[in-house]
Amino acid sequence: MHAVCHEKVKKLRLDNGWTQEQLARITSLSYRTIQRIEKDGRCSLDSKMALSSAFGISFIELSIKSKTVLDRLFVITSVQDGAGNYKSFTTSDLEILPVPRDQIVGKNCADIFPPKQSNQMLNAITDLKNGAKFIEFEYSLTLSAGPQFFKAKIIQTEQDSFLSVITEMGYQKVSQKKLLRSEALLNTLANTLKSGAWEVDLVTNEILWTKQIFAIYEVDKTPTISEGILFYAPQARPIIQQAFEQLTTSGISYDLELPFITAKGRDLWVRVIGWAEYHETKITKVSGVIQDITHLRISKLMPSF
Repeated sequence: MHAVCHEKVKKLRLDNGWTQEQLARITSLSYRTIQRIEKDGRCSLDSKMALSSAFGISFIELSIKSKTVLDRLFVITSVQDGAGNYKSFTTSDLEILPVPRDQIVGKNCADIFPPKQSNQMLNAITDLKNGAKFIEFEYSLTLSAGPQFFKAKIIQTEQDSFLSVITEMGYQKVSQKKLLRSEALLNTLANTLKSGAWEVDLVTNEILWTKQIFAIYEVDKTPTISEGILFYAPQARPIIQQAFEQLTTSGISYDLELPFITAKGRDLWVRVIGWAEYHETKITKVSGVIQDITHLRISKLMPSF
């Protein structure tokens, strides 16, 4: 008889939004087997293999009982100015920060992170100011639980604002699904940037939006891709459709400013950004950001006195 961490099995199931019955169907195990595993962790080798495959983690991770960063969803969202000074900073895990969170805003990333990581961040900001659409890089830090690996994505949202989203990679399958739903990302995007994040899984056809995109579209449910394109002004529809097709087929990213009409008939201008994510050499997912830039367009047209 083998064993797994029963608390972790239950947490992974809930993180994926599955019931015990759904997990039983996914793993081809019986409902009673799932109940027993979540109660005391006892299972056969075949059951352990099935759970490991369903959750996308190794046998070792499935058996770990001590709490490490692998057991938590880790997300940092921050906004920096062009010099790398933090304008806002939120995280889902306060324990991992090198300094208290209330001491971060106003400081430079070089004051918070080691030289290698802060230089990556500052170089990314420089590249974005020079015209790059988005920057993505990976790095590692040695924490109390050992070496941990992280992925950072950075985009420019306004002239002097750069949004970065950092996720912990060791728990990537759960993190990717929870990233768009995390309160840290939702609050930063919605309240600070008038922006929303979106993601399309090209394997499952699942579409994920943050709450702010629903607010921009003024809808209550997620439309299909083709339905979503109809919200753009008629002259902009061929542009966004071609850009999205090139993104999904060739991985060509885009960064466009286009006229937009909400479900309630309001005329907006939006900045829409898209990039591709690969598994080996195949594009499996596309992600991006939509930002309401109407106020920026209006300010550019206002006469100065």
